[in-house]
Amino acid sequence: MNLRTTPLLASLLLVACAGGSYNQGNEKFTDTGPDGSGGDDGTGDDGGDDGGGDEGGGDEGGDEGGGDEGGDDGGPENCTNAWLPIDQAGWTKTYRVTFGGAEGTGTETGYGPITDHEMSADGDVYGINVLIETSEWTYNIIESIGCDTDGEGMFLYDYAGDWTYVIFGFPVGGTVEASLSPHRRFLPPEYAVGASGNWNYNYTTTMTTVMDGGGGGGGGGGEPQVSSLNYEGTFAEAGVSSMVLESGESVMAYKLVNTFVRNGMAPFGAPMPESGYIEQWYVKGLGLVKEVNIDDAKPDPVLTKDLISYTGLSIIE
Repeated sequence: MNLRTTPLLASLLLVACAGGSYNQGNEKFTDTGPDGSGGDDGTGDDGGDDGGGDEGGGDEGGDEGGGDEGGDDGGPENCTNAWLPIDQAGWTKTYRVTFGGAEGTGTETGYGPITDHEMSADGDVYGINVLIETSEWTYNIIESIGCDTDGEGMFLYDYAGDWTYVIFGFPVGGTVEASLSPHRRFLPPEYAVGASGNWNYNYTTTMTTVMDGGGGGGGGGGEPQVSSLNYEGTFAEAGVSSMVLESGESVMAYKLVNTFVRNGMAPFGAPMPESGYIEQWYVKGLGLVKEVNIDDAKPDPVLTKDLISYTGLSIIE
């Protein structure tokens, strides 16, 4: 993974992506595309989310955004999906966040194309910079997301960044790098939003974390801790319906529910549920606008995100 590192880490330990966010990877998608060809399996991600964790629905038919088709000038067109406008760089979205019981803020920023990503030969790969800041946690990461790279739809590949966790009043920090195999499909292509039904996934996240100043002492970095986490679950479309954003805008939002089970030992301190579900809402032109991450073992959500403002994007009616 080559991400041109900036300070990074964010809600990817839990989602992605971005949807987006914690428990996300590639789903075994079995629906068909508009030409009758089989799709792949596929928030999430993280993208969302990890984070997912991010993305859309609708009935439109001709906006799939193929990666290699010629534009009006004869040149290639970027792969696009209006329910997650990841091809656009320079936009910023701000969220009201709760994370691990603490309130804070989150931002997502369009990073633009990652042309040197190893998967860019198979299609367009883009980045989203995801930041979450509360009194207890700070995550700042970049998620790599493929558009129509492993088949049709949006796929979370990997993420990397920095984190700080306050424990017993003392901050502890470090870095994380994670890759998903197979890559997780967290959004259908634009034309199939609202008509894809359910799709299953089974993937493994290989996560390397390093704690600053930990391990054998000496003030340097600690020994890398490698975790192998298997996620199995189902994405289910929950329709497109009206909602009111915290900004007061009335929108039509596409809802996805990701129900999952995790196997494998999470890194020390990482709030990664063994089972639960993630609800995400996407708005056409904006992408992810709301997210709720539930741990089956806890009464309160692990993470919530509610969009409060945005720049560089506009709602598509």
